[in-house]
Amino acid sequence: MRSKLFLKLSVLMGGLVTSMAAQAYVAEKDVEYDYINGTSLKMDVYRPSNPGTALRPALIFIHGGCYNSGSKSQINNDVKELADDGFTVFSLDYRLAQVALYPAGLTDVKQALRFIRKNSSRFQIDPNKIVTHGESAGGHLASMLGLQAAEDRKGAVDKYSNRVQLVVDWFGRADFTLTQSTGTDCAQGWIGQPRNSKTLSIYKNASLMTHVDSKSAAFFIIHGTHDPQVNPIHSTSLINTLWSKGREADLVLYEGQGHGFGSRGIPWNLSRTRILKQFGITNRRAVTKAAGAPSYFVNAGQPDLPNTSYFTPDKNFVGGTMFDYGNVKTEGTETPALYSDSRYGGKFSYKLPVVNGVYRISLYFAENSPAVTAKGMRQFDVSMSFPNGTSTVSVPVLPNFDAYAIAGPNTAIRRYVHVISKTPNLNIDFQGKIGNAFISAFSVTQTGY
Repeated sequence: MRSKLFLKLSVLMGGLVTSMAAQAYVAEKDVEYDYINGTSLKMDVYRPSNPGTALRPALIFIHGGCYNSGSKSQINNDVKELADDGFTVFSLDYRLAQVALYPAGLTDVKQALRFIRKNSSRFQIDPNKIVTHGESAGGHLASMLGLQAAEDRKGAVDKYSNRVQLVVDWFGRADFTLTQSTGTDCAQGWIGQPRNSKTLSIYKNASLMTHVDSKSAAFFIIHGTHDPQVNPIHSTSLINTLWSKGREADLVLYEGQGHGFGSRGIPWNLSRTRILKQFGITNRRAVTKAAGAPSYFVNAGQPDLPNTSYFTPDKNFVGGTMFDYGNVKTEGTETPALYSDSRYGGKFSYKLPVVNGVYRISLYFAENSPAVTAKGMRQFDVSMSFPNGTSTVSVPVLPNFDAYAIAGPNTAIRRYVHVISKTPNLNIDFQGKIGNAFISAFSVTQTGY
C-alpha cells in the first residue's frame, strides 16, 4: 500500500522518482519549450528530489544522431544523476533534418536555452551557471551555445541570451568544410546542399571555429583517437582555436576508441569532475590512480641550467598558474627545472613508457638564448602517434603551432593534452616547420582513473 501511494504522489508531482543513486531525482517529461511550424519542441527535466531553497546550476544535454535521428531519451543515467550533486538536468529534442534543415536544429537549442533562462525561477536554477553537454551532432550543437549568444526567432538578443559557462563536447564535429571519410556525410545531409565553392560560406558558418572569440565559454573535449566518422582533427583544430583566443580549454584523447566510446566510465568521470570544478562543487567520488605509474619529466636536450634573465612570463598559459624558471609547479605536481635545449632538426619524437591510466602531457616551448629567437625556430606541427594493429594513427595535437606569433621572442609557453592511455609506449612526434625547430621540455603526470 505504501509503495502504491508513493507512486501516486510522484505522478502528481509531474514525474517519477528513481532510487538508482544516493539521492533520487524527479523527472518531469515532455515540457514544451517552443512550438514552431507545426512542431512541438519538448524537453525532459531531472531535478533533485530534495531541492532545498538555493538556486542550482543546470546542465543541458543534447543528443547525437547525425542530425537526422535520436531523441531526448538518449540521455545516459549517469548524466541524469548529476541531480545528486544539486544540478537540474535538461534533455532536449530539436528538429531533425527530415523536418527542417540547418540552421533549424541550432535555433531550436538556442531557443531552449532562452526558455530555461526565462523560467529559471520555475526550475530553481541560477541562470549564470549553465553547462551544455553533447555527443557527436549533439556535441556540435552544445558547443554552439558556448560560442554564440542565444538569439530568439527574430534574431534579437536580450537579457536571456548570455552564453553558457562550460561546454562538455564528446567527439563533435567542428569543421563542416571537411568531408566525412566513412558513412553518411552528416554535415552535408544537415546543410542540404553539396559542399562546393558556392556553398562554402554556409559550411564555414556552421563550423565552430568561425565563432570562437574572447568571450567563448570554457571547453572540455573528449575524442577517440580512432574515430572514422569524425576525425580527431575536428577537436584538435577547435581546441587550438580556443587556445589562440586565450580561452580555457582541455582536450582529452581516448586511445583506441572510435565514434562513441565502448566504455564511458572514464570519460564521464573526467567530464563530471570538470563540471563540478566549474561551479565549485565538492566531488563526492574519489579520484583513483593506476598503481605503478609515476610522473615523468623528460628533457629534450643537455642538462644545462637555463639563464632565466632571457625569459619573460608566459603570456598565454593554459590550464594552470604562471610559473618561474627554473622550478615549475603544475596543479600540485612539482617538476624539475627546465633545461636548455640543444635538440635541433626537422623532426624528433619521444616514446612514453606509461601504463594504463589518464595522463597530462605538458609541452613546454621556450628558449634561453637570443640566438634562437627566429620565427621559424618556433613553428611546429606536433602530433601524437597511437598504435592501430600493424600501423599507427597520428593525431595532430598542435597543427601549425607558432609560439613566436602567439607570444613573441624569449617567452615560455606551455600547451598540454590529456590522454586516456590503454597501451604503453605512446609516441609524441615533433615536426618543425623548418630546420632547427626545437622544444625545451615536457612532462607526463598521471591524473587518475
